[in-house]
Amino acid sequence: MSENTEQRVCIKFYHKLEKTATETYQMLLLAYGNETKSRTRVFEWFKRFKEGRITVESDEREGRPLTSRNEEMIQKIRTATRDNRRLTIMKLSNEFQISFGSDQTILTTVLDMRRVAAKFVPNLLSDEQK
Repeated sequence: MSENTEQRVCIKFYHKLEKTATETYQMLLLAYGNETKSRTRVFEWFKRFKEGRITVESDEREGRPLTSRNEEMIQKIRTATRDNRRLTIMKLSNEFQISFGSDQTILTTVLDMRRVAAKFVPNLLSDEQK
């Protein structure tokens, strides 16, 4: 359970005990210290529970879905870099029609590769790769 969800459960609990929003916030400060949600968020969630909300999970949000950082694209980039280690980020992004930043994130964060002597290689080399 994430800390946000945990604090929302506490807010809901205090609401069921018929405490005020201020008392709830003060109790959260005692329990969580610096990790406590802001006063505004505590009061907002307290109001939601007061209005009859049951769930402590966040509502689904609409937004633009990630199109370039999905498993299919990650696999394509992994295969391309294994076939040719001299490909640049720009060449990869042009080849797969994704942004430079998305390509760079996939290489560095998802695939855990870094630049060594103008080539992307995994951080931890196996005996075969050495």
